Amino acid sequence: MKICTLLSALVFSLGAFGQFQMECKITQKEGNTTYRTSISPEASRTTMSVEGMEMIMLIIANKGTYSLMPAENMAIKMNDKTLDTISVCECSFIKTGKKQTLLGFETDEYIQTCLYKGETSTTHTWIAPKLTINPALISPLKGFNAESKNRPVGFPMLNESTLSNGEKIKFEVTSISSIKPNPNDYIIPSNYMIIEY
Repeated sequence: MKICTLLSALVFSLGAFGQFQMECKITQKEGNTTYRTSISPEASRTTMSVEGMEMIMLIIANKGTYSLMPAENMAIKMNDKTLDTISVCECSFIKTGKKQTLLGFETDEYIQTCLYKGETSTTHTWIAPKLTINPALISPLKGFNAESKNRPVGFPMLNESTLSNGEKIKFEVTSISSIKPNPNDYIIPSNYMIIEY
């Protein structure tokens, strides 16, 4: 369930129409994870440090999803067949009527309840309806996109989740700004070896 909740937070953070740069933070019992996502109309790039190694996820519309490893000059192209086997959460959303402004964006609160492999998580999520999501850049998971028809339109600025075991996970956008994207940020360097997984 934790993987599903973290995946939802990351996946939500990977796509919004426009050209933005976001700093995001995930807080959980094991510690904090921070990452930066840059979004252009045709691609998204998320950079984070995992166990001291820089990891980059690059999603290019109509081309695919890549995990870049700069230290190894390598890119792993995620195969559609592999991605289609990943299980996703079944979620429902109830609008509470509460509103708040986060980083200058008006947001609406929803109670999101997700079921994953018999476990349930409950999330208070604050969604900015004016930040619309581009499904092609949200996630490589076709199942996730297909099962998200009841997801509210907009971008989640804050998620506070409680898992079935009582563990709490918080996802938040800590800054957001408009940018002029650098096209070189959304390509795989020519000296990288590409492996398909």
